[in-house]
Amino acid sequence: MKLIRTEDAVGHVLCHDMTQIIPGVIKDARFRKGHIVTEEDIPVLLSIGKEHLYVWEKTEGMLHEDEGAERLRRITQNENMHPSVVKEGKIELFADVDGLFQVDVERLYDVNSVDEIMIATRHTNTAVKKGDKLAGMRVIPLIIDEKRLEEAEKKAKLMLEQVGINEKCYNKSPFELSGGQKRRVAIAGVLAMNPEIIVLDEPTAGLDPKGRDKILNRIKELHDNTGIGVVLVSHSMEDVANYAQRLIVINNGKIKYDGMPKDVFKHYKELEKMGLKAPQITYIMHKLKEKGLDVDENVITIEEARENIMQCLNRKDI
Repeated sequence: MKLIRTEDAVGHVLCHDMTQIIPGVIKDARFRKGHIVTEEDIPVLLSIGKEHLYVWEKTEGMLHEDEGAERLRRITQNENMHPSVVKEGKIELFADVDGLFQVDVERLYDVNSVDEIMIATRHTNTAVKKGDKLAGMRVIPLIIDEKRLEEAEKKAKLMLEQVGINEKCYNKSPFELSGGQKRRVAIAGVLAMNPEIIVLDEPTAGLDPKGRDKILNRIKELHDNTGIGVVLVSHSMEDVANYAQRLIVINNGKIKYDGMPKDVFKHYKELEKMGLKAPQITYIMHKLKEKGLDVDENVITIEEARENIMQCLNRKDI
């Protein structure tokens, strides 16, 4: 903060409210703290006796509240919205069309965990009309450390990157995303909360094989790279065989089997009685065994089966 002549204050930011008093007419702040002085303001400031002003002195790495609010707007605003004019570190977003307003609640919570900033929205899945207020963002102090905004921006994007969402999709409406992208965004929302364990209930249900593989490969990468524990609830035994390290089979509320997938799938006939099956490749290997090929009938993945069959075919005694 520094004291300068009012005539030299154009473009500077006021550090205090400037009160205008007209007896019997007005006594109120004529200019608010944070106001950026314009050429037109100089005569008014002089008329209320302000020959010198305390203004904010620009410091490397520090942002004015309005600049910070604009940064928040950029990570919040989506299509079919327009912003208000930024004022005193606040911006609001309004609907351009009638529709359903949806919020990525987990990401919102994560961004709001950053000190000195705040984003408030309507409830997710709310029907709105054109012109309705959707959200407001606010930078609380007059001057904010730029690192706060960088942290908020990072939190808003990091988890989407981790689950493989391309940057060009960041501002798309959820209705424009594919089924697989919606699943990955949902997982990103959970990851933004920095959990030690995530529970995924049929995360690939309804997806085509390519979409299913993308989701599961990304989940495996997250587990391998971050150490996050993953509990996968699934009726797809192929998925279990390819990705699980431990398999627990529950029937009628009781644990029937608990072990490595290869060991559990040895009991495939018992699993069938519970409405489950071993991976399809396991049945194929049993058939080959019955036909006289000396294969390992307990193989549970296609890759293992291919390698085992090739070994059998390359033996000299076959």
